[in-house]
Amino acid sequence: MKKTLAIIIAVALLLVGCAAVHNNDPAPENEDAVLPTPPPQSYNYTQPNIAHGMYTIFLADTPLGLAKTDGQPTLTAVYAEESTFQPAYFAISVAQMYPYEYYIIQLGDNPDYTLTATVSGETSMVFLTQTVQGLQEQMWRIHDNDDGSFSFILHGADNFRLLFDAGVFRITNVVYEDYENDENDYAPAENDENGYSNGVVTSNFSLVLSATVSPARFVQHISEYGNVILNLGRDIQEQAELHIATLRQWINDLQTAHGNFVSLASHNPAKTITINAHETLATPIVRSGETGVLTFDAEFMVEQLSLLGVRREGGMNDWNFWVLQELARVFLDPTWSFDSDLLARIMIIYVLEQNGAGVSPVSGADVLFDATDIERAYYELGGGNIVENGFTPFSAAYTFVGVKRYVRWSAFRETFAMMWQAPPALAPITRLEQFEQFMDTLSANDRYGRDVRELVGEEAMEVLLEFYGE
Repeated sequence: MKKTLAIIIAVALLLVGCAAVHNNDPAPENEDAVLPTPPPQSYNYTQPNIAHGMYTIFLADTPLGLAKTDGQPTLTAVYAEESTFQPAYFAISVAQMYPYEYYIIQLGDNPDYTLTATVSGETSMVFLTQTVQGLQEQMWRIHDNDDGSFSFILHGADNFRLLFDAGVFRITNVVYEDYENDENDYAPAENDENGYSNGVVTSNFSLVLSATVSPARFVQHISEYGNVILNLGRDIQEQAELHIATLRQWINDLQTAHGNFVSLASHNPAKTITINAHETLATPIVRSGETGVLTFDAEFMVEQLSLLGVRREGGMNDWNFWVLQELARVFLDPTWSFDSDLLARIMIIYVLEQNGAGVSPVSGADVLFDATDIERAYYELGGGNIVENGFTPFSAAYTFVGVKRYVRWSAFRETFAMMWQAPPALAPITRLEQFEQFMDTLSANDRYGRDVRELVGEEAMEVLLEFYGE
């Protein structure tokens, strides 16, 4: 059921005529001096519960709506009745970078762009710039003014408030006369007769934020600590019959897996993982080559989430094989990775061991494999033993699960670290050379000094060498 709500937002300052709260401190000798910014933890915020969704923004009591400037990262305002008017849709959602909770405001039809403050003085511009998870200039707190209005405050810089003036958004340092009162209730400095406060016009602060149906085909979900972002097609959750709590828990599980892969790879090439699943694609998985971006076909994701929901409701801790595989591939250096699918399927086992989780590369809703029996899934999907049936991506993975039984994770961790630390110029050129280098390094890092080729077996090695040498 779609609802429309209107929220009046008064941004940056209280209206002209509000009384300032005074303390007994003497006024600064320089009237332009800026008082110390209250520490973030001392501000008495009332964080409103603004539902995640798409919104259009208009100036209060006017037909002026905010729109993206053509070809520019700035935002402007144009009249709604103009035939050329194209309102900007904004996705507003809560994110968390422990221990802080904050809002991010993204361009609704392109989450790669986020409302960003470029603080370089008392008054600076606000743009739509590339999304960088955890960037302070993109972190906003919203304060409930208890009068039906709200203020947008730059996270960690309490004096900097968002306002609209002269056709553009900008961020302004608001000077507070009282920042040590008992209730932490800060009021802006008094305005002069011309409506100025420290040289800043205080009109046009009130904005109307209206929930709307935008052309964007996805809803954004963000993990607890903000480093996994899922852009999910609007109807996928409903089609998959997946409870929202289950979806959120799974996203947080992917966040945990991200941390596991960082530990195993000894490297973090992508602090933020973006998972896109809102378009019909030619294949279930599309690999764009963009670091940290995973893309799945919408119908494929419906199937995967439907299975995940059934399994979890049945008590099985499914983390989803295909998403974990693509996530693992992010942590493999492409200049050294002779077979990213094979290495990713080995890395998945580490996540399963660390979290008591399971995955299933097959479609049965009652089938799940944990770290102790994942080799059975690889064996069945690979058509059996690599020596008997030849090379397949899963038969190779089955072969290396056998190696993993004897080689500790520390040896794999040191081998992956070598891949990232070695200069690219020294990377082997061919897949066969990369494979040989991997085997040499893994053997050198084995606690017992074994040649892992012996664990693979002579006949299996012949199959692998032939395949990677093609």
